[in-house]
Amino acid sequence: MQRAEQEMSNLAHSLRQHADDTFQMAELALANLVDHFETEGTGDTALERARAHMDANLRDNSRLRALHAFGADGSWLVNSLDADPPGANNADRDYFQHHQAIDDRVTFVGPPVQSRTGGQWVVTLSRRINDAAGQFAGVVAATITSKSFADYYRQLDVGAAGSIILASKDGLVLSRTPFDEAVIGRDISASPLFAEAVPDSHQHGLLRYVSPIDQVKRIGGYDGSARYGFFVMAGAAEEQVLANWASGAIQRSTATLAFVLMVLLLGWRLADQRRKRRTSEAALVAKEAEFRMLAEHSNDLVERFDAMGIRQYASPASLPILGYQPEELIGESAYDLIVPEDLPAVAAAGERMRTGEVPQATVTCRLRRKDGGVIWVEAALRMFVDASGEPAGVIVNTRDITERKLAEQRLAAMASSDGLTGLQNRRAFDQALEEEVARARANGTPLALVLLDVDRFKLYNDEYGHMAGDACLKSIAAVLAMAAKRDGDVAARYGGEELVLLLPETNGSGAAFIAGELCRQIQALAIPHELNAPWNVATVSIGVSTIENRPGDPARDGAWLISTADMALYQAKADGRNRYRSAATEVVEYERDAG
Repeated sequence: MQRAEQEMSNLAHSLRQHADDTFQMAELALANLVDHFETEGTGDTALERARAHMDANLRDNSRLRALHAFGADGSWLVNSLDADPPGANNADRDYFQHHQAIDDRVTFVGPPVQSRTGGQWVVTLSRRINDAAGQFAGVVAATITSKSFADYYRQLDVGAAGSIILASKDGLVLSRTPFDEAVIGRDISASPLFAEAVPDSHQHGLLRYVSPIDQVKRIGGYDGSARYGFFVMAGAAEEQVLANWASGAIQRSTATLAFVLMVLLLGWRLADQRRKRRTSEAALVAKEAEFRMLAEHSNDLVERFDAMGIRQYASPASLPILGYQPEELIGESAYDLIVPEDLPAVAAAGERMRTGEVPQATVTCRLRRKDGGVIWVEAALRMFVDASGEPAGVIVNTRDITERKLAEQRLAAMASSDGLTGLQNRRAFDQALEEEVARARANGTPLALVLLDVDRFKLYNDEYGHMAGDACLKSIAAVLAMAAKRDGDVAARYGGEELVLLLPETNGSGAAFIAGELCRQIQALAIPHELNAPWNVATVSIGVSTIENRPGDPARDGAWLISTADMALYQAKADGRNRYRSAATEVVEYERDAG
């Protein structure tokens, strides 16, 4: 039960992060729309451009259902749907009335409502639009269907009687799996469950509870979002957890007993065969039969090859592992199924055994399945000799280790990520920088680097606290990650509040354009920062440097690229912050004004 608690708690934490990420995508889209309307107004051309912005955001953010813009009277201005409902007006919606009454730049997460275009239950995120005089001019809103969360949760295994709930801090059910529209919007704030998990601050914990919705006793965990005011709770049915434990205990005991009996039986049979082998030729036939019995009842693929590498025998495990019937493999070369890049290592191991350097070897390589797929395997090779002592062939025991390799690759990916922002960490960036500098020099292509520093970030932490500082840095990092659009682009956390974007095959003008867009988009996030005058929101200063690699240019390395971008960054700060500066081709030393 403790293990189930911990598993459900970890699942709730992951799902809270998923919901946070979904809401953050919606928040970024809303910030862009607010910036658009407050800059261009609501004329016909501006509305057409707004619709194009909406379509682009929905293409990039598949989790969103729709984007809307409403005028100061609640009338529909433009939306991402195919058509507006005739005479539709949203002035009666909670989120519209909230923004009409409160003049702030904060994204509002409203209670679940039924959409006027289809009747689906949706979760809304909205922001206020002001006119040039600072007066209320309307609302932009993003909708996410409650069922989309439930569909995502349904992919996760919490048992037949398990459940996952997404609820607001006020106790309103935003989504739930198993999905039931009658439950959406239900108030569970009066239940003992809500009293234990109310997310008035960022919380993460374990609990055992009786569901206020279906009265099932569950073991679970919860996690709350401080930024968006919701919590996620995942629970497995206690009865099912205990039933699975009992069933598993019986199966393990039975399997252990069967294994011991099998070992005893096989030990006795092998001893008997060894005695027979010493007295008659018939024992050789018996030994071959014993080998086949063991091989054909093993989950591993057992094969025998002659001295030329031609397969003489393959066990039935060839079908589940490789997709081939054993008879399809007989007479084929040992090297036919090996991925070409792995052939040298396998051939080298075989050569060491053939020359007597080692009697056996273990190699890891990739094999091609009959269906075209590729799997990772671990193969144990052992040489056997004929009556004269000469090498006669090889016995190979092959095991599928694809899942283990994938796990190792996932761990490697985690090791290269920054724990706070989700960007690449410093170590991964340094490696990518070294590789891209060498590649750009060899190909004669440009390489650009964009270095960001959050303006007056120390003052931000002192004023709002380090948790708010972390949230601010994560929001800015999300904008930077969206700028890394190509496969070779690398967005990383360079250190502290410094972020970096590496752009292969990008010249100085292209990098400068991206830097300008980053300044604008980050300011549009409207993260409050009263000590960052004159904007009073979080902004960044950016330094841009480029290795053009034109004929006759001096050879530049990664250290040069970073140092010149750093000097350009501090020039941007010296020129007033919230801007970018590009490094000159010739490096000029000047005193750095920290900030």
